[in-house]
Amino acid sequence: MKNIINKYLVMIFLIVFGVLITDNSKTNKAVTVSYDNKYKEKGVLRLNNPNEAYSLTSSRYQINEDYIYYGLDTLSTIQDYITCNNCTFSINDARLSVTYDGNVVKTYDLVGIATKYYKLLDEYIYYGFESDVDIGKITCTNCEITKETNKIVIKYGDTTLKEYTFLGLTTTYTIANRTIYVERDYGNEEAIISKINSSVCALEVVNDNHLQVKYNNTVIDNYGIAINNELTVAQDYIVDENRMILYRVGSNQSAGNFMDGINTNARLNILDRHRSLVNNSQKICTGYILRIIHDDDPDNPTDYKISIPGDVLGTGNPSVDNAKEISHHIVDKNVLTGDEYLMAADYDGDGHIKMNDVTKMIYDMSNSTF
Repeated sequence: MKNIINKYLVMIFLIVFGVLITDNSKTNKAVTVSYDNKYKEKGVLRLNNPNEAYSLTSSRYQINEDYIYYGLDTLSTIQDYITCNNCTFSINDARLSVTYDGNVVKTYDLVGIATKYYKLLDEYIYYGFESDVDIGKITCTNCEITKETNKIVIKYGDTTLKEYTFLGLTTTYTIANRTIYVERDYGNEEAIISKINSSVCALEVVNDNHLQVKYNNTVIDNYGIAINNELTVAQDYIVDENRMILYRVGSNQSAGNFMDGINTNARLNILDRHRSLVNNSQKICTGYILRIIHDDDPDNPTDYKISIPGDVLGTGNPSVDNAKEISHHIVDKNVLTGDEYLMAADYDGDGHIKMNDVTKMIYDMSNSTF
């Protein structure tokens, strides 16, 4: 009985002084308790569950159960904003691994997006004068990107991380090589801005020859302003900016002569249908490409497909074989595909492909008009 009383007295004493004694070899679910043999100090708690032994924090990102969304930052800068207390972390293959006591105890998917073609602004994706947003030009790391009617949605599994509403510009002016050709409105800022539509961005004409596009008072885009389109005034052909095609281009001309007729400071190349460089002495054909390389953005050239009236076979000039192919298209329907070839089949340029195009082309060939 005396031993039992003494045991309880010792337990009460230890509780009063904040000491809970257990066998050093025994642990509960969360902690191991150690103490010195002379009971001069309180017991020291040592966490036995690794999930409670370390902490991963960030001053910039939200750390979720399975992923960390870093948005528009880059993988190389993530480590600057993450702190691992009582642990270390490493980043490899877009995943962050946490190491505690020599063991990897947790792995997170690193989720982010990037694009060099568009600007992501708060809740908007800005695409300038382009006709639409191409999600193939957006990189989504460890996530999925979907396109809806007026926005793109970024998801990790079933979780929506971010939505961007489309934000673009429209105008009746011709746009080429990041230049707006305003013709008779040149010098009239009010008239120019009135013909450029933007629901959110502010527009400002600077020095008559420069358009600044602003979002929240920050310049996000710039365009040159000129009187005439350098392509349309160069030669007798038509520029289709929507389909990026130069049509009604003259036949039987070399690549060098064709490029010499274009007044621009940009670098020009002609590529064949296989995207191989064409030398200056080689004849241009329907399906070839005029590539305009801008010094301020050489990685994003402007490409125009070339369409020559009557040249549906890509030979560079009308011929009997081309006339047969156009006839075949008229009779059997839809033999020709590709806008540049369909435009070439419309030999007389009236907007329709019919037998009149064939007869006129044969007449011109017989009279050697080209």
